[in-house]
Amino acid sequence: MISEKEVRVRELEQALRESVRLTAEREAHVASREDSTRQLEHQLRELRSTVEHLQRERNNLSSQLASLQEELHDRESQLKNLKSECVSFFTALSYLTFAYS
Repeated sequence: MISEKEVRVRELEQALRESVRLTAEREAHVASREDSTRQLEHQLRELRSTVEHLQRERNNLSSQLASLQEELHDRESQLKNLKSECVSFFTALSYLTFAYS
């Protein structure tokens, strides 16, 4: 017959095995969470770097846009002046043609 001590020893052995199993599971879970955290931190650094790059690009494009808008304004002014000169020229030419005909 199994004595009470042997039963108690078996119960304690079983409890110890269960405790070891649970500890191993927790350690594996913690390690997995740490890996996930490292991956997320890496992704966050990459995203921040991408955001900074995009902000610099946006600033460059904004600067280029301002420059192009200024150039467009200058060209429109030049075109307006040329149109005015052209109208004046053809008006004078019409007048001269009419006067000498």
